[in-house]
Amino acid sequence: MALSKKEGSSYFVLEAVGKDVSKTSLDEFLQKSLDQNGQPKVIVGRLKPEYQALIPAALRLAELELGKPYDSFFDLENDAYYCSELIHLSFQKANEGKAIFDTPPMTYLDPDTGEIFSIWEEYFDKLGVPVPEGEPGLNPGGMSTSPVLDIVFDYQDISDH
Repeated sequence: MALSKKEGSSYFVLEAVGKDVSKTSLDEFLQKSLDQNGQPKVIVGRLKPEYQALIPAALRLAELELGKPYDSFFDLENDAYYCSELIHLSFQKANEGKAIFDTPPMTYLDPDTGEIFSIWEEYFDKLGVPVPEGEPGLNPGGMSTSPVLDIVFDYQDISDH
């Protein structure tokens, strides 16, 4: 997930990825995850009109976080950011502290067994912290269905033609 920004005639994204919050060219961002046809696995969401006035401030606030560390813990309370968190908190700050995206309880449970997926147990064990089951958070899939967004383009549709 990322926020797009135009500077002059160039487009960039602000994203929390890898080791930190970064500014990446749009072309580089689109090439990070490709399908079997070489198309980006990216969907584009646009805030509904009643929230669009928040965009300039949210972009400025996200830029203030450039260089901050990536949030491997998925913790909304620390001074690090994961992809969805950067977007959520930038808009929350731009909206005078009122969230526009929901932060439902995160789950790491296998729906078939009710047990935590082993990959998540291993991931958080390496970090030396418990799995944050039930803690508030966000993820790209959940945010893509947010009532404040309209999905306006899906790069996967290009490969269908």
